[in-house]
Parts: sequence; structure tokens; C-alpha cells
Amino acid sequence: IRLATLHILQELSRKLSVNYQSLLAEAVPYLAELMEDSNEKVENACHRVIVDMESTLGESLQQYFNA
Repeated sequence: IRLATLHILQELSRKLSVNYQSLLAEAVPYLAELMEDSNEKVENACHRVIVDMESTLGESLQQYFNA
């Protein structure tokens, strides 16, 4: 389920592009939790989704995780 949810977040960010920024505040806590998941596949997928989101949005998401 976590992998499917990551896939949905990734597709949503691609479709909404820069408009997805307004939803980041809700997605970041979930992504932060999955970055430390006990399942390595989930962890790796989360990192790939974040990189993809950064590419789509044209900015680093690091600031959202440090807040």
C-alpha cells in the first residue's frame, strides 16, 4: 500500500506540476516517515519520488523537511 501511495503522489505531482506546491505541506510529513521506513523498497521509492518531485517543481524540497 505504501508503494502504491508513493506512486499516486508521484503521478499527482507530475500532473499538477507547479500547482502541486500548495499540497506539499500535507505530503511532507508522510514522505518524511517513508524515508525511514523499515522496508528498503519503500525507502528507495520514496527517495526516487522526492527527486522526481524536485525535478517537476524545479526546486529542492529539502527546506520542507528541515522545517
